[in-house]
Amino acid sequence: MAAKPASRPYVVAITGGSGAGKSTVAERVAGRLGNCEVLTQDDYYRPLPDDVSAWDHDFDSPAAFDGDRMLGDLDALLAGRPVTLSRYRHGSTDPEIREIRPAGTVIVEGILILTDARLRARCDLRVYLEAGEELRLSRRLRRDVAERGVSEAFVLAHWRRFTLPAHAALVEATRPFCDLILPGERTEEAVKAILQAAARAG
Repeated sequence: MAAKPASRPYVVAITGGSGAGKSTVAERVAGRLGNCEVLTQDDYYRPLPDDVSAWDHDFDSPAAFDGDRMLGDLDALLAGRPVTLSRYRHGSTDPEIREIRPAGTVIVEGILILTDARLRARCDLRVYLEAGEELRLSRRLRRDVAERGVSEAFVLAHWRRFTLPAHAALVEATRPFCDLILPGERTEEAVKAILQAAARAG
């Protein structure tokens, strides 16, 4: 855990398995901090290849994300420049375009963000949200089926074929890089711990 740098924004990484609560915690921390922006790894998905069905595409692989673009956007924010990106919406060909302005704190969140050593090196605080498989799956189903219109069969097939193996091989492997291991099932506790760590750093 690094002290808050005087010359650039403070960077917080929030990682953990699918359904661990990363987006919720990130947004709540940002809302309470103020002067804070969130970069979400989901917004850096590469386009689905034309010759691959969504059923057969591994959305949980590092290759599914444009890590160079995400790193470039983070570097721009650290240098005080705004970035424009397309917000990920599952199955949509008409993405929402949004601008992210430089801020005093930048939160980067996603399942595989800390697999990239370059991004790890830019983070001042690294947080791992831990949650049981049953809870994570229930949250994934609720989000993807209710909010994204994905079928339950699709979610379960991907969960077994791609998400669980990636969690064991890749996501959990980033746990040792983290400064804080927090309970993803207790959102408010996690939010408070991150706010306290950021305050101590500053």
